[in-house]
Amino acid sequence: MCGRLVAAFLIIALLMAGVGCWDRRDPEMRGYVLATAFDYDPDRELYQITVQIAHVMGQIEEAHAGGNPDPGEPRPFWVLSAYGETPFHAREHLVEGTSRELFWGHNIVTVFSEELARSGLRPVLDFLERERQLRLISRPLVVQGDVRKLMEAEFPLEDTGARGLQRQITAVQFDANIFPAMFLSEVYNQLEQPGFEILIGRAEVLVADEEGGSHGEDGNDDDMVVPPVRLGGAAAFVDDVFRGWFEPDEIRGWHLVGGEHQSSYLVPSPGEEGATVGLETISEKARMYPVVEGDEVGINIELKARTRIQEYTGDHEILRDDQFIDSLRRRSAEALRADIEKTISRSQELGSDVLGLGNLIYRKKPHEWWEIEDDWDEIFPELEVNIDVQVVIKRAGLIGPPVQR
Repeated sequence: MCGRLVAAFLIIALLMAGVGCWDRRDPEMRGYVLATAFDYDPDRELYQITVQIAHVMGQIEEAHAGGNPDPGEPRPFWVLSAYGETPFHAREHLVEGTSRELFWGHNIVTVFSEELARSGLRPVLDFLERERQLRLISRPLVVQGDVRKLMEAEFPLEDTGARGLQRQITAVQFDANIFPAMFLSEVYNQLEQPGFEILIGRAEVLVADEEGGSHGEDGNDDDMVVPPVRLGGAAAFVDDVFRGWFEPDEIRGWHLVGGEHQSSYLVPSPGEEGATVGLETISEKARMYPVVEGDEVGINIELKARTRIQEYTGDHEILRDDQFIDSLRRRSAEALRADIEKTISRSQELGSDVLGLGNLIYRKKPHEWWEIEDDWDEIFPELEVNIDVQVVIKRAGLIGPPVQR
């Protein structure tokens, strides 16, 4: 019995002795990276890495509690940059400017500059996928403007710029489909598939003016914009090289084909000059299938959407007028078809198959794809795409007739 007690005591003592940081890297001795940005200097042929680091964890918790930090106090994050001949080399040079070992497991936003995108993302993407600490669940962005300003930007409702960017992406994703919100893992997934080009959301850095308004770095004034960053549109690529920009209204078709469209749109009210009807999609189902007959290659897209009326500026008893509803349904279908056509037109203009139409042929008709794969770059810009849209208007809101005196 005594021997068993001694053995139990020894086991407990050994277990207690093993408690602690196994690698002697205490959490308080680390710097936690929240966002990472990559840039490229073609004149010097150097890569630049810029990181946003949590400054003091106590300050971040205080900001979460709802209090605004004192203007004299340091910000709850710190921005650090370094150059190198390769992305990894640049990252290694960060240690020269910080007193703590950097930890990358909390990185939530990954930013690529426009200059880097034009030179090619492959070296950076290779580094990010090989790095053991970095997670592929971060949100990727291509920034139009100064990368450093983006990383230093402060968001009025958030504690750190990285959290502000992450939450702004989520807000845009659910409220307005003008931005392709995705995770970094999805970029790798698309890049590795034949007949599929990557599309990464655009962040435009806004510059505050003396009167308190803000505008883009290209000089376009927009006094209504308050945040330091405007999300909308996307960067289209061929392989890993930037090919051109999609504007915000050219992204809606991308969401429609992907079955993720839940935003609103306006159509002219039937038979009423100057009146409009605002509708919002409730749900949708998109189906694509290829048509390959000899040398003729085409794509058919079928979209079925359920919508509801959100706004009406006319005078009709809309729910009692079947002719009005039928006309409104046709106009709605035409509006959604125009969004898809706009996306396809821009995609063919840039030669960037961001909808994965080639990948559709690869998956559905692999033998035909092997015959046209080498010529896809020439086929795609002239590819015929037939679009059929059907709309069902399910609801008109909480009232039937329009508001009247």
